[in-house]
Amino acid sequence: MNYPESKDSKSPLNLDDGPVFWKAVKEKDAIYNVYLKRVRYHTLPDHLCGIDEVSGSRVGSGSGIKGVSQLASETLKIRSIKAGTLQRLIECLVQVTGELDSSYVNTFLATYRSFASTEQVLDAIIDRFRQLQEERQMKDSLKQDHTKCLRSVLSMWLDTYSDDFKKPPHFTSLKKLITFASDVNDADFTLRAKHRLERFRKEFEMANKVDPLLFHFCLCDEVDYVLQTEFCKPLEFHNIPNDTIAEQLTYIDAELLKKLVPHHCLGSTWSRDRKSEEAPTILATVTQFNAVLFRVVTTILKNPKLKKSQRAKVIVKWIDIAQKVRELKNFSSLKAIISGLQSNSVYRLRKTWDHIPKEHLHLYGELSNIFSEENNQITQRELLMKEGSAKFADPGIVGKNAKQRRSLQKRKSAFIENGIVTGTIPYLGTFLTDLTMIDTAIPDKTDQGLINFEKKRKEFDILVQIKLLQSACNLYNIKEDPQFTRWFQGAKVYDENESYELSCVIEAAQSQSPRTPKDKTGSFRHSFPSHNRKNSNESMSSYGSSYNADDTSVSSLNLTPSAPSATGAPPFEKQMSHSSSYSSINSSEVDGSSAQLKLNNSCIVKVKLVKSSQEEPSLYKSILLGNGDHTSTVIKNCLSKHLLSEDLFNDFVIAQVLSGGREFIIPDKANVYYALSSDCAEYVIALKHKSTLQTLESTKKSSKKGSKKEQI
Repeated sequence: MNYPESKDSKSPLNLDDGPVFWKAVKEKDAIYNVYLKRVRYHTLPDHLCGIDEVSGSRVGSGSGIKGVSQLASETLKIRSIKAGTLQRLIECLVQVTGELDSSYVNTFLATYRSFASTEQVLDAIIDRFRQLQEERQMKDSLKQDHTKCLRSVLSMWLDTYSDDFKKPPHFTSLKKLITFASDVNDADFTLRAKHRLERFRKEFEMANKVDPLLFHFCLCDEVDYVLQTEFCKPLEFHNIPNDTIAEQLTYIDAELLKKLVPHHCLGSTWSRDRKSEEAPTILATVTQFNAVLFRVVTTILKNPKLKKSQRAKVIVKWIDIAQKVRELKNFSSLKAIISGLQSNSVYRLRKTWDHIPKEHLHLYGELSNIFSEENNQITQRELLMKEGSAKFADPGIVGKNAKQRRSLQKRKSAFIENGIVTGTIPYLGTFLTDLTMIDTAIPDKTDQGLINFEKKRKEFDILVQIKLLQSACNLYNIKEDPQFTRWFQGAKVYDENESYELSCVIEAAQSQSPRTPKDKTGSFRHSFPSHNRKNSNESMSSYGSSYNADDTSVSSLNLTPSAPSATGAPPFEKQMSHSSSYSSINSSEVDGSSAQLKLNNSCIVKVKLVKSSQEEPSLYKSILLGNGDHTSTVIKNCLSKHLLSEDLFNDFVIAQVLSGGREFIIPDKANVYYALSSDCAEYVIALKHKSTLQTLESTKKSSKKGSKKEQI
């Protein structure tokens, strides 16, 4: 048969490798991508003739004698919605043939929250169902298939994402779903929905129930408590076996990953002020990540009177624990331990690092290289690809360290002998970075105001990876150790100020030290992904290096610490390719070139909102800046990212944040792309209300008058 020609080229399309994009078709309220797929038959089908290009039916050619077996082929035209209104997206849940498009349904249900509410989607599906019932031009059999598929979608929605309907105290959406199921005489669906409503009500009542204060005394319980207190004394870090720490950290991380709701990762909901409500499962993972990081730092610094060799043993112990969690394929705790060892308060202890054995320094370097930012974190991604569904860690891809390979091989052999398999726990920050990049680079809507569903497909591809790793976590067979849990939860941790002060007590700060904290007054904060840096060794993401539950703002803390060299001393002149936002440093103190790279006449810029001079900056958001964007356009984009009305753009100005705390106010009619200074570690813009500028001016004037009076 003849191959159709591409719209963009005179060369024929090769359909043997699967569906091939042919053209885009614009219709009212929707844009479709049309793909061509070649299908082979052993007998010539009777319906091979008759082509309808508009409806998207089969096209092809062939000839033969009826009843004669032969090999034939035809080309199918497959339409896939690229963008459309909510109503058009709902129509695509069921194919024209009356079959359920399971791939599309899964993508839609996993991502719809970024462009519609549960109530809006439910109303749209019910309206579509009513519309089909009133359709007169459709055959009854086809109409029945369509309505049946829509009921299946609602059933799948309730079973898979039941929390979408958990909105107490009225549960409006769930009640509407029950009414619909009852109206269509679906008894099984109605019963399941009612059971779900009853369960939600009981959970809500239990959560809001206030029990009277009861006094209970049991002599046996008191004796058990005394015995437990006497014989189960609190653990000390140096007495806990490395295997126990690694396994218990893996147990905690695995439980958190299994409870994680993937769609909480979308739309940067995990970075908003209401993250505890909108993304509690992400917040729990971040909190655990920080808890491990804090305990790494605290155990190293808590006793200033330790000898340097003794303190080095604590660091060596954490390196060994990091190796153990690597063997368990727990990349989350591995990243947390590495970040703790690379924190400002620890890596500055040069004399302590001098006592680290050379073998452990090499091991530390190998483990650190797993999180290298080079080539978009290619090392970590390759490990997840190879070990994500594997039963054990692969000793062949861990680097050049012989001890690490021997340890992995030994543990793998032990696992095989005992019939033990392990799951894989990823560093969630990698996926959050990818989703942030997609959210920043691809608009939510087209120029025509249509929902960009191609963006949702890209986001869903990442969510699928998270779901697969969640399933793999069920392979872990680790039980909780209550004694370790008591130590971990009861261990004292230091904030940033205390950690740095203790570090300076242990080893006094030196004026020639290339890295000292610029600001020691701030609280611990986790950093946001940063993009498009010329130096690929700088961090793109450190989502959980620290988190302050009382502070809803996020600072971009760009710290690229150095690993100790093989000779013993930390090579502060050579950067490691990892990130730890444990403390803030001046971007001018970062080694190497940090100028940003502008690619394809665009770059990604981080934006913080400053509403008043006394108020802390809000969360960082990211926008895509083009070479034709002027000040007013950029201000509107910034307002939109911070969920503010674009009509307020006349009340705001933008200023580039430079090194040393300086700011450059972008003129009103400037081309922002070319106005930005490249002498920065990253592009950061402050979106400021004009009233803040007036306040600053008045403050400067009053300070000048005060200084003149003092001189007089």
